[in-house]
Amino acid sequence: MSVGTLSPRRTGAGVHARGAAAQGEVAQRAAGSRTRPLAGRWWARLAHQVTTRSGLRLALGAVWLVDAILQFQPAMFGPAFAHDVLAPAAAGQPRWVAEPVLHVVRLVEAAPLLLNGVFAAVQLALGLALLLRWRPRLVLGASVAWALGVWWLGEAFGGIFGGGATLLVGAPGAALLYAVLAVLAWPPRVARGGGSAGASPGVAPRAGRAAWVGLWLIGAVLSVLPGAPSSRALAAEVASGASGGPGWLVAFDRGVAHLVRSGGSPLAAGLVALEVAIGLAVLAGPRLARLGLLAGALLAVAFWFTGQGLGAPWTGYATDVNLSPLVLLLALGVASTFWCTGSPAERHAPRELGAATWSSAQGEGAA
Repeated sequence: MSVGTLSPRRTGAGVHARGAAAQGEVAQRAAGSRTRPLAGRWWARLAHQVTTRSGLRLALGAVWLVDAILQFQPAMFGPAFAHDVLAPAAAGQPRWVAEPVLHVVRLVEAAPLLLNGVFAAVQLALGLALLLRWRPRLVLGASVAWALGVWWLGEAFGGIFGGGATLLVGAPGAALLYAVLAVLAWPPRVARGGGSAGASPGVAPRAGRAAWVGLWLIGAVLSVLPGAPSSRALAAEVASGASGGPGWLVAFDRGVAHLVRSGGSPLAAGLVALEVAIGLAVLAGPRLARLGLLAGALLAVAFWFTGQGLGAPWTGYATDVNLSPLVLLLALGVASTFWCTGSPAERHAPRELGAATWSSAQGEGAA
């Protein structure tokens, strides 16, 4: 049959059929990019596994296990645990904050061996239960309750009500982030058919971003409240952050302290502005959000090396890894909510669809 004998209706049907096929192919490529985010990069696959809810539960279990090991240090079973670890948290706090902490101090003074053994056993049980995936909802609920109790009675709410607390030295408290991460790792609701009721295996985007914004805005507010440390006080905190630690870390902290002291108020104001920008970045587009998460992770690492002294494990009195490693876990969890946004296939799907449909139409016309 010659081209001239083809009816217009049949030619139009062929164009539409080819256009529909092209549309389906482009849609399939876009869907594949959504289900396999950054599939070709091993580090992205590893980070994606860590930042699913199940991966976050395993990470939280590992952190609880580290805390239990620190709690089993010999010095923690003596009166020094009450005098040198718990009591300083109450210093400079309002009476309603300090009194419950001091009550716990008196209890630990009376029976340090028994109570510290209980504290260490609870953290060991939480860590092992999460790592062994035993009853995750029950264990996460217990993690939230225990972490909030530690935040109140052991950390005096991270010192946020007494003045002088900043993100640099670990405010608003590592224990608070334990509770936040436990909530973010909560398993999705199971539907009747056995599925996850349409829930994503990853961190809930709204909850994760709200936690990120809240953390950095709290840090910025603490830095400008009355009683906030001056640049000289910040420099002193940095210089003493690694006291008694490795020589290279002490020298590094002293160098940073000199820069902070030289920068004065402009440096402190710039740090506050940076914290606000890092927090609000996740509410913007994906590119700004990723940039903000990267900046927040890098700043958290800097704080861990300076004001937090890597958690000071060399002292024999460290009880946790401090705030910054938990901020990194939170950053990974929030970052995973942006991995599938703006992928090349999704960005160019309309353009490819139009081009494919037009090419199909041209091919049919030529035929």
